[in-house]
Amino acid sequence: MGSGVMVDGLLMNAQMANFSYTPVRNGKKVPNAIEAGKRPRSAITPTMVMGPEGELKLVLGSPGSSQIPGYVLKTIVGVVDWNLSAQEAIDLPNIQYGIKIDRTKSKNPKGLLVEKRTYAELLVPYFMKMGYPVEVIPVVSGINAIEIEDGKLKGASDRRRASTSMGE
Repeated sequence: MGSGVMVDGLLMNAQMANFSYTPVRNGKKVPNAIEAGKRPRSAITPTMVMGPEGELKLVLGSPGSSQIPGYVLKTIVGVVDWNLSAQEAIDLPNIQYGIKIDRTKSKNPKGLLVEKRTYAELLVPYFMKMGYPVEVIPVVSGINAIEIEDGKLKGASDRRRASTSMGE
């Protein structure tokens, strides 16, 4: 999706959105202000996971602004620690702690962010009882992965968003 702008078959990203729009706050220069030659702070997390013998096992990445590291980590934990396929790991509901940056709204949801319309919503009362501030939010992940198993490439993608990943 990115910026929605395509030039000669190349889809441009939306990284300008990762800059702070206010260059000065409380009389101090904002570190993430737009300036010539500067790169924005970003949560972009293209990742390669290697096996015990140093062989490539998994490549993955996701859109999703400040939630990107959580989507990528959830998938890696599912594959590496829980022995799930990449698709099974991607299909897990998303729960993470932080702030969902949404420039279209006047308030950014923050606290324990629980994915809407998944079985994770059933846990909200328990999280609240434990004292967590909870926000139920729609998924913004569009994680894609290629899993390498027995020399074959297997694509996996987040089916909750327009997303495709293909292997062999």
